Amino acid sequence: MQEFLEREIFFLAGTDVQLGQLIYFIFLFFVLTSILLLSFRLGEKWFEQKGLQNWELKRPIKREVFYMWILALIWAFLHSFDLDVVLVPSEQINITIGLILQASIFIFSARILDKILNKILVDRYEENLKLSRDQRKPIGLKSKPDGGTRTLQRVVIAFVILILIQTFNLNFKLFEIPTGERAADIIFRISHLVIILLIFFVARLASWILTQFVLSQYYKSKELNPGLQFAINQILTYFIYVIAIFLIIEQLGIQFTLLLGGLAALLVGIGLGVQQTFNDLVSGIILLFERSIEVGDVIELDGIVGAVEKIGVRTSLIETRDNIMVIVPNSQLISDKVINWSHFDDKARFHIKVGVAYGSDTRLVEKILLAVAREHSMVLSTPSPTVQFRDFGGSSLDFMLFFWSREYILIEKVKSELRYEIDKEFRSNKVTIPFPQRDLWLRNPEDLK
Repeated sequence: MQEFLEREIFFLAGTDVQLGQLIYFIFLFFVLTSILLLSFRLGEKWFEQKGLQNWELKRPIKREVFYMWILALIWAFLHSFDLDVVLVPSEQINITIGLILQASIFIFSARILDKILNKILVDRYEENLKLSRDQRKPIGLKSKPDGGTRTLQRVVIAFVILILIQTFNLNFKLFEIPTGERAADIIFRISHLVIILLIFFVARLASWILTQFVLSQYYKSKELNPGLQFAINQILTYFIYVIAIFLIIEQLGIQFTLLLGGLAALLVGIGLGVQQTFNDLVSGIILLFERSIEVGDVIELDGIVGAVEKIGVRTSLIETRDNIMVIVPNSQLISDKVINWSHFDDKARFHIKVGVAYGSDTRLVEKILLAVAREHSMVLSTPSPTVQFRDFGGSSLDFMLFFWSREYILIEKVKSELRYEIDKEFRSNKVTIPFPQRDLWLRNPEDLK
């Protein structure tokens, strides 16, 4: 059998071609062609299931798959008949036509994978757009899923670069850190840099997919409030990044005991200088776990009223009624007195002070105030508005209109509209709002003559 396969059948490029080489090439040809046809068939089914028959990238993807098949056939031909030519000889690796073909196949594969995965992410993103604003805002959905698609592209690029480094044996040493006799020296190579970037991008992509897609359906089914959604997302994100840091340290071959020992003195010095920053970091973690203040809550701090837009690692963002973002250190939200209007309920009671002239029909005033409040669209009917006759003032009968509303940020606009209507109804019903009056008594008026 061995003699049969080694039989020379023809002469090619100065080399005798054996029967076994020809059979091996024919076998690779049929395998690669079968993979091509199978990928086209399965791809068409996938396009049909996803409704992507008119997808603009469908034809370019099929064209790139065909180019990969041609490159694979050329590589199989050179490999089968030992015709691979060395282009750039070197001490570390000989760059041949076969290596260039392999690199080209990796690049085409990365391009195809990037386009398909991006399409899947975009489609899933558009499904999440069907969620309500309150359900999707805490999980960070924006007008376009640019963050996730860009991160996915970086993951694919870093992975391809890592493969090319290993294929062409380009893993050069950048620098070396001596560690003494207790452990081996730390050697930092090009592949370490790419691996660090790859781990970071994978962690970021995992966090994005987990918070955008995986947990969104869970939040929707459990009807969790936006603040709790944001807290869960942030804690999971921190956890993923901590795991990524440990993986990076492990890839670099750094021992934790050695690392902590070398940084102990440095950390003490840094800790003394950034006590407030560390306090803010701990306060941010406390806010996420304790949830005394959550994303979406309307709070009042130092006379500023606004909605909590984000609770970050060190600072939080508060959006005021004037659409101004106020950056507040997390420690201030923990230590200072903060009024949380919407922590336990989504509504609050507000009031408007009204004064009428003495002699006015107090029951008519009560009727007008209640009617105006009930007719406003932003005033809740349950609990119903109420009116209290609070006091006999110096120049007026003082009333207080109490009403409930969910419009925390726009409440001053609601109050203004109510005051306009109250003034209109008072004029129609001849109810007078008096000016402040004072009586002046002169003890010795003759002295003025």
